[in-house]
Amino acid sequence: MLGPAIARDTIGETAWGVVLSARAVGLLLMAVVMYRLVVRHLLRFGQLCAALLALPMVVLGLDVPAAWLVAAAFVAGLGSSVMAIAWETSLQEHVPRRSLSRVASYDELGSFAAVPLGQLAIVPIAAALGDRTVAMWGGVLFAALTLAALLSPAVRRLRHDPDRRTD
Repeated sequence: MLGPAIARDTIGETAWGVVLSARAVGLLLMAVVMYRLVVRHLLRFGQLCAALLALPMVVLGLDVPAAWLVAAAFVAGLGSSVMAIAWETSLQEHVPRRSLSRVASYDELGSFAAVPLGQLAIVPIAAALGDRTVAMWGGVLFAALTLAALLSPAVRRLRHDPDRRTD
């Protein structure tokens, strides 16, 4: 919601389209790489890479050329792809089949419920503090909260075994 508004006033709508395209290229490229990459602690790696999603938000809050935002979006796409694959793979490997549907449903509910709540909250916050300030500090907060999951030993130490499947 803030991204298009900030882009319209700074880099323009065409450049915003390039930013979104760069993110998509990062997503696709990393999906291909992840097909071949084996990481021992996949969820830890995914959480680290998920923090990269904060880059475009932080860059939106700064007064930098559009090329920086394009690069940040590309890197965020890479991180987004890693996190999605790490999360889904970890669920498949470590959640028993009899519980997987229920766990995935709660995961989706929590993920999708947060979107409209955030969109409703951001309008008055941005009106009070400014779009760019909220984007930058929102990115910093997002990265901090994403990395905070690594404080849990269960997240840090969860091992990825491609031959393992919980039943």
